[in-house]
Amino acid sequence: LSPVNIGDRSLQVGRAAHLLSVPPEEPWVYLNHSFEPTVSLIVDPITPVATARTTEDLVDGAALTIDYTLHEWEMSGDGFVCSESGR
Repeated sequence: LSPVNIGDRSLQVGRAAHLLSVPPEEPWVYLNHSFEPTVSLIVDPITPVATARTTEDLVDGAALTIDYTLHEWEMSGDGFVCSESGR
């Protein structure tokens, strides 16, 4: 855990807690954003272990998505604007 946001290679799990990904990349680095996510991400900030579960039956090749707004209290760089909704 780190108190520092390092952009797209960290996942915020608390106001001042970020899971960091270093090579080899953690699987959660490849989760894209959707306001209708296909994956529920549960993070235990004590261990720290992230568990991902699909929210529905998925077909092969389906995108794995989370709602970034549920996991990120702060965004680095230019922030975040959803390409689907413009929010």
